[in-house]
Amino acid sequence: MKSDFLMAILANDLVPDKQKSDTHYLRLVFIANWVMLIALFVFLGALTASYGFRHHLSLATQIAAHLLTIVSAAVFKLGYATRCVGAFNLGHKAF
Repeated sequence: MKSDFLMAILANDLVPDKQKSDTHYLRLVFIANWVMLIALFVFLGALTASYGFRHHLSLATQIAAHLLTIVSAAVFKLGYATRCVGAFNLGHKAF
């Protein structure tokens, strides 16, 4: 009986609507933070591959690293915008 109640809370079935939306926005901020962190590491790796090891890599790999630099920066920006949406809806005024 007790575990059913906990499972219902974890599944957001017994939580009021305001708390449900706050939980969703907290989850959104958490996921956006991870997206930004992963995109940053991919960006730094692609930048290192593009310029740091350019003499050791083939032309196709260098082109892929340059493209990955642009794509990872765009993903980082999307993660930041998503984080701002979540933080705004949680009531934060500074981003």
